[in-house]
Amino acid sequence: MLEDAITSRIVNRGDGPVRTRLFRDGNSQAVRIPSAVAFADVETEVEIERRGDELIVRPTKRKLTGLGAEFRKLRRHFAGFRRHQPPADRRALP
Repeated sequence: MLEDAITSRIVNRGDGPVRTRLFRDGNSQAVRIPSAVAFADVETEVEIERRGDELIVRPTKRKLTGLGAEFRKLRRHFAGFRRHQPPADRRALP
């Protein structure tokens, strides 16, 4: 079990490792992320993966949940739009 305030390393992609501290936040363990390696947006949602004795912290990939509903909202803006495309046998080939 890790102690409350042991020293850990965070790999800085530019200047080498940066030292920081772990601490307790309620029942969770937390890490202070120095500004030299911090994400630009404080509200960035991240995922954490454990690989051996390393923790990998990376931004989550945006989920496409709800995207279909957003496109359906746009449907009314394109209601009269029709694309003219000649039949395949009459198209100019490159």
